[in-house]
Amino acid sequence: MSSSARLLAAALACTATLAACGGQPSAGPSTGSGAAGADPTAGDQDSPPTTAAAATRIADDFPLSAGMGGPGDTVPTTRTGTGLRSFELCGTSPLRGLGTRDRMVADNSGGESLATRELVLLGSPDESARVAASFTDLATGCDRPTTGSGVETTAEARESTFGEAPATVVVQGYLFDGEPGPGHLVVHVVPVGAALLVTQTYGEWPDVSDGVDGTAQQLQDVVAAMDVFTEGGEPAVAQTEQIPDDFPMLAGWPPSSEADGDGRSGPSRVADAVVFTACGTEWREPARVDRVRAGWDSAEDYRTRQLTTYDDDDAAVAAVEDLVAFERSCPTEPPGEDGFGTEREVRPVALGDDGWAILERDTFNGSPSVFGASTVVVRVGRAVLVVSHGGHAGYPGGDGQQQVDAMGSEAARSIAQMCQFTKTGC
Repeated sequence: MSSSARLLAAALACTATLAACGGQPSAGPSTGSGAAGADPTAGDQDSPPTTAAAATRIADDFPLSAGMGGPGDTVPTTRTGTGLRSFELCGTSPLRGLGTRDRMVADNSGGESLATRELVLLGSPDESARVAASFTDLATGCDRPTTGSGVETTAEARESTFGEAPATVVVQGYLFDGEPGPGHLVVHVVPVGAALLVTQTYGEWPDVSDGVDGTAQQLQDVVAAMDVFTEGGEPAVAQTEQIPDDFPMLAGWPPSSEADGDGRSGPSRVADAVVFTACGTEWREPARVDRVRAGWDSAEDYRTRQLTTYDDDDAAVAAVEDLVAFERSCPTEPPGEDGFGTEREVRPVALGDDGWAILERDTFNGSPSVFGASTVVVRVGRAVLVVSHGGHAGYPGGDGQQQVDAMGSEAARSIAQMCQFTKTGC
């Protein structure tokens, strides 16, 4: 690890632990019992109201950690702990000292990663908006404070995809001896009614805009569920789930094996989306309505299905066309320092309303290796099914057509049931 990376790791550790860095002032007074200067844990001591009104308590099953971990991960939530009270912006911790009705925290930090979410329920929508606005005020009015480890920070407030101000995205950068470091901290701030969602994710992206867009996509289900905190609101997730629970996502896969731990996972709405990457760039998917993902893994055999629905047929068509153009833009990835490269072919296939095969053959020092990945993308109506096989099972031998045919046959029942996403139905 370079000296700058070690300094940055220390700086990030400082933001994650109040005990390591000392207390910081809050953004300002609030209308609750935890005014500025009060015990920062005071909000936890308030007993949740006994009424069932949606705007007075965060439900135990609120999906705060949705999309936060890997496909098979479950990130727990808690109502205690530091959460983002230790997050510091321009020498101030905006979430400290607030009088909260309720709060929930999800943390998936560890090693060199930093990912935390906190949802607080404040006294009123005005208070939530006030605290949210303080993030923009602090980011735009800061004089680049230097952390205790000698790392100088920069802060920038950007527009949020989740609504107009006071919703915002704060991007923090790090300077080492005046030179920018490789990583950024992306902070999403989203007020909805009396609730306020704040998240932080550290990453090293070639373009930090990719990090902003990617982390926003991971939060779509969380923000949709926050509609419950508006007057008369209902969880938007319940309104937008178009994929029925009994859709045959697993049909055609071998059964699980208890002996070696192989087998099926899902279907799940909170699993991470399938990532399409070509020549070091990640595809940016357009806005979706619903998504379900399932998997089947064995030794060097990795199979995935992902079903996504869009607003209408045109939106689904545009999503597939954009993905195909993205994959075709990078037919060859030359070998890197490790000797591995990729050859990529994209061709139409006779499946659904639109069908495409994306065949990737790994190379090693310019020669074909025994690994690869085969992906079949099928659109029917407003739905798109992605079927992907990796490892030895994903290697597209020959011209790849036998592999594509086998994948389509295995997923035949799933494809047949996509008729329910057409205007005429099944």
